Amino acid sequence: MPKINLVLKKCLLLLFVPPLLTGCKKNSTKTIKLAVDPIEIDNLDLVIDFQQHGLLTPGQIEMLPDSNFAVLDNKTNKVLILNSEGDLISTFGREGRGPGESIGARQLQVSNNYIYVFDSRLLRINQFSFSGVFIKSHNIDTRQGVTIKDENTYFESIHGEKKSLFKKVDLEHDSANYMGDALAEFDQQMNLDKKETYYNKVRFQIIQKIRSRCTIVIPICMFFWMHLAGFRNIH
Repeated sequence: MPKINLVLKKCLLLLFVPPLLTGCKKNSTKTIKLAVDPIEIDNLDLVIDFQQHGLLTPGQIEMLPDSNFAVLDNKTNKVLILNSEGDLISTFGREGRGPGESIGARQLQVSNNYIYVFDSRLLRINQFSFSGVFIKSHNIDTRQGVTIKDENTYFESIHGEKKSLFKKVDLEHDSANYMGDALAEFDQQMNLDKKETYYNKVRFQIIQKIRSRCTIVIPICMFFWMHLAGFRNIH
């Protein structure tokens, strides 16, 4: 009897430990209700058709100053120029590593005179005219995306490089200004991210081991419990 009670206590302990480990974090999230006025849409017109225009993964749409709009296809690394009626005017860009080509087109931006395609894999910006003529490329130092101000100025997100949050690049004067105060250097931030990932992984492994033991111990405890109950009924 003492041994059986001890086993049952261990089973109960293993049964309740995982919920305590995973559910002891207090939820302090506050719910804020916002009043949103409904918008009525009288009519919807199909402007871009996947089959007609050969789109696979449209990632971004930007309006052009001439009332046309550009569509970036993340899958084919192409840019489609269409008018307001949805008619295809031109297509430019393609997959590759050559001038005007991309292998990881992820962002599309428009200035008063040019279209810019950000390649997160080749780490560069391809510059095109509105008609699709390739102008030039700019190498960048980030995969986080850029913000284009004009044809000579853009901003990069740098996440702690030189203790800054982003930098302003001036192509005309070949200069860069670091702006914003980061909490740590880039290398320190990377180490913090690695440590957090490691701790989360270890915590997950501990919880998985506890749960796997529960799946083995609990049936054994139930067997002994049923056996004990049957033994008591006989005697």
